[in-house]
Amino acid sequence: MSEVANSETERAKQPIADILEKIKEAEAQVRTMIKQAEAKKEKIISEAKREALEIHERAAKDTAEAIDRMSQEIKLTMDSERNKILSIAEKDLEKIRSVAISNIEKAKGHLLNGFMRAIDDQA
Repeated sequence: MSEVANSETERAKQPIADILEKIKEAEAQVRTMIKQAEAKKEKIISEAKREALEIHERAAKDTAEAIDRMSQEIKLTMDSERNKILSIAEKDLEKIRSVAISNIEKAKGHLLNGFMRAIDDQA
């Protein structure tokens, strides 16, 4: 009976050993899957960071280009407005100069007439 009992005990131990072996295999598979998932997560995070950096750099470049374009447009507008103002000022200045020359000629005439009257009065 002890042989039969030993044999039955051995048979009972065998399924337990198989179950324990399967559990160990499953645990190993789970550890491998966790490592793979962590590696995939790190790769995704790394790619996302790289993409975010590229987007940021592209946005900064686009912004700088837009600022340059706007600056050029503003400069052209300012140059055009300045030229218009200078043109108007030159026309106004020419009118003032013309009036001043005319006034000088009139003044010379008045002075000359006054001087001639003074001479006539003296004579």
